[in-house]
This record gives sequence, structure tokens and C-alpha cells, in this order.
Amino acid sequence: MKHYADTSFLISVIRGKNSALEAIKKITGPIYIPAMAYYEFYVGIAKGELKHNERFSRERAFIESFPVEELSDSTLRRAAEIRAAAEAHGIKASDADYIIIAQAEENAGKIITADDDIPRIINALKTDVEVELLR
Repeated sequence: MKHYADTSFLISVIRGKNSALEAIKKITGPIYIPAMAYYEFYVGIAKGELKHNERFSRERAFIESFPVEELSDSTLRRAAEIRAAAEAHGIKASDADYIIIAQAEENAGKIITADDDIPRIINALKTDVEVELLR
């Protein structure tokens, strides 16, 4: 099974949060970064580098140590369907969340997250995507 790390999980790891560090230890095999999470994380790095903050060179090395799961046309179509269904249930979230769910669904993967949006969408739509919510 592929494991997909969303942005909130990556930030938790960088910050040294125990639940995130323990989750990494339990995972066998590679952890993939969905393309949208990679983008979101890199936005933070770019903003930090504009301020000439040295710590972001460590964060750049960290994110580049993971394989990136590229987007496909079918992923984007499925993400649009997930978003439409979620909004029909009164759920709003970021496009990144819908895309990450679609990638995990297409690849029979498990999402590791530290925020409530992805599990809320998955539970409401009863998708087959597994999710691990860290506290």
C-alpha cells in the first residue's frame, strides 16, 4: 500500500511532533508526496527563502527526500467529482485536499494527515480511501 503524506503531516514532522514521528517509524515502504502537497510545502519554503531564513534549506532537503506522485488527467477529473459530491453534502475544503484524496483513491493508498478536512470528506462520501488522522 502506498502512503501519501499531506501538507499538515509534513509540517508536523518538520516541527518534531511526536505523533508524526511515531507514524513515520511504523510505515514500511516509501511515503509519497502528492503533487499538491509538494506545491503547498514549497510555497512555504519559497516565502521563507525570500526572508533569507536559513532553516528553509533543511526543509528543502527534507521534502526532496520523498518521491512525488504526479498528477494525471484522471486524477483531476476524479478530484472534481469528489469536490462536487462533498459540496453537495455541505462540505468545503481546499482543492489540494480533493486532489490528494483522488490520488490515494486511484492508487489504493492511505493518506496520513494532521488536519480534519480529509477524514471529514472521506467519511461523508464513504470512499474506499484509508486515512490516518494524527493528533
